Amino acid sequence: MPELLAFADRPRSMAEMRAWVEERLGVEKAEGGWWGLKAYAPLRHAPSGPPWSFGARSSFVAAGTGPGPTGRAADPEALRTLILRYLAGFGPASVADVAQFAMVHRAPVRESPGSPRRPSPS
Repeated sequence: MPELLAFADRPRSMAEMRAWVEERLGVEKAEGGWWGLKAYAPLRHAPSGPPWSFGARSSFVAAGTGPGPTGRAADPEALRTLILRYLAGFGPASVADVAQFAMVHRAPVRESPGSPRRPSPS
């Protein structure tokens, strides 16, 4: 897996990823190997155009394993709206799920009025 993550340290096209798999598994096993990597390897789709634009040609990059994004703080009202829409679209989720989706730390998600919470014991 470290070799794959090193290869995918920058966005790679589907053709590049398939060629990488083919070099390791051979032509006859490449399709199944690529399917497995897409399903289970720590890869994510990378924008292929302007910010958050995903074109017809897929691009993949290794998922970050470091700390969450830094920079400006999440606007509480915007985060609340995002959480409510996430839950409406995807159903029940943990704080960790929503934080990963929203690309924010868990604390702001936990503190948000729309935060997914466990029901309190009765």
